[in-house]
Amino acid sequence: MILWLGYIASILIGIALGLLGGGGGILTVPTLHYLFNMNAEIATASSLVVVGITSLLGAAKAAHAKELDFRKGIFFATPGFISVFLSKKFIVPAIPLFFNFFGLEFSRSFILMILFALVMLFSALAMFKKKSLDLAPKESPIPVKFATRNILIQGFIVGAVTGLVGAGGGFLIVPALTILLGLPMRIAIGTSLFVIAFNSTIGVLSSLSSGIIFDWQTLSIVASLSIFGMIAGLFLKQKITDSLLKKIFAWLVLLMAIFIFTKEILCLFKH
Repeated sequence: MILWLGYIASILIGIALGLLGGGGGILTVPTLHYLFNMNAEIATASSLVVVGITSLLGAAKAAHAKELDFRKGIFFATPGFISVFLSKKFIVPAIPLFFNFFGLEFSRSFILMILFALVMLFSALAMFKKKSLDLAPKESPIPVKFATRNILIQGFIVGAVTGLVGAGGGFLIVPALTILLGLPMRIAIGTSLFVIAFNSTIGVLSSLSSGIIFDWQTLSIVASLSIFGMIAGLFLKQKITDSLLKKIFAWLVLLMAIFIFTKEILCLFKH
């Protein structure tokens, strides 16, 4: 039964990526961790394999449909290259496997999942702001110098999130591209897939160099189902308005954050 839930969730991963330009990692990490019984560190690294492959195909489709801004995508992805590598190579290994605090035993798995949920919660709240849910203007109202500085910071943060918790960062990339760079939602989604594929590739290579061993059999199944879901998501995207897309996106992130918080806190006190 749990495996079947995992297969269904794998399809939803692709639907989220195709429909929203993000959210795939949000679903992939919990799917691999809770439904396929991977520990959090392996799940966060493995998530990048699935999300990277699916996003790359989605980005190619977006480029064909002229819904991808390569120049702004590369601009956003460049600082993330550095932070993904640093996170995977140095920060994750530095987190203790287990440590005690006020009589409770915390694990690296717990820390990574709670950090993941916190980032998701922050992103969801930002997306629920009225300004974030309005359609993006054709030209960014934010001064170029301010937008450039903030995009570089956002790109670095997204890379760090990708390296630490295995999310491609679409839930941060899409708002940044729409609000700071003034991209329409559909262009932002396609560009987000390109950035996610780029960051995920760096994350996977860093994980391999750190000695992470992937379960390729499971990942091939999950990735195949995700690709199928993404095709469905790309089709659905043409039927839904930009405003509704953003609301769906925000609710998905919020609900998954609440689920992970609840699950991890209950497991902590159960032990």
